[in-house]
Amino acid sequence: MALYKTPKAAIIGSIKALNGGVTLIESEYVFGNPTPVTPASDGTNTTILISAKDAASTFDGSVTVRYTRLDLADLLKLVPSNLSLPSVTTVWEFAQAFNKTYGTAFEQGDLVDGPLNLTNGSGVVTLTAQANSYGWTGTVQFTVEPGRYQMNQLVTVTTLPGLNFPDPYEGKPFGWAYSYWRNFSPVEPALTSIIPESVDWATIAQALTTLTNDQWVTSGQNRFSLSGATLEYNGLTTGTEQSNSDYESVMIIRLGADCLGFSGRLFLHYTPAETDI
Repeated sequence: MALYKTPKAAIIGSIKALNGGVTLIESEYVFGNPTPVTPASDGTNTTILISAKDAASTFDGSVTVRYTRLDLADLLKLVPSNLSLPSVTTVWEFAQAFNKTYGTAFEQGDLVDGPLNLTNGSGVVTLTAQANSYGWTGTVQFTVEPGRYQMNQLVTVTTLPGLNFPDPYEGKPFGWAYSYWRNFSPVEPALTSIIPESVDWATIAQALTTLTNDQWVTSGQNRFSLSGATLEYNGLTTGTEQSNSDYESVMIIRLGADCLGFSGRLFLHYTPAETDI
């Protein structure tokens, strides 16, 4: 979106501000070619003849107004001389990218158009004002390199697969987030004694309670309940998905519906204490 008005819109705006609110509709008038004149103390350097287009115009006749066209070189007071812009091949493409980046209002015909001599999007761009540009005079150079790409042109796939939750969402916090970061090594002796073929849930509940200070139970609905849970794995972390390899072993428990506080799986990571041999 342009931050600045086009030259014709700026001229019409100044006429309104300086002449008691006289409002000209741009499409009702013909703007003659701008004519350079000796700069005045107020900075004006151009005259232009504005004439009524036809009988439908609100005002009749013609008027010559004096205004200021801007020197392209003054752009270097506002923006750096080294620019990052998307790939451009002509002066007009450069002007359009410049408008989008810096809010200027270059129009086709303001600048001498032509191909740019760039290498892989990098090089020097010279802007030269057309003699009949309503807003600009002079010339300016910029050094450009690739960049400032338009995201909507590059990101064309906008329907994404969703967040990578550790387990299907069941309307409750994930057991993964509750357990994964904890170090269960202090209760390692209790965990290593558990085998999938004969699960001692009371021992697991006690280990969880000791480590977390939350009162885990083995039956009935409870925020911290192992009722209906299944032991999916208890062994080395090597080769297991999602477990933390900083630990030697992990116990993975899938919680049942009676656990009101969490859903999905608990990951109880632990490493046996070192023993002297």
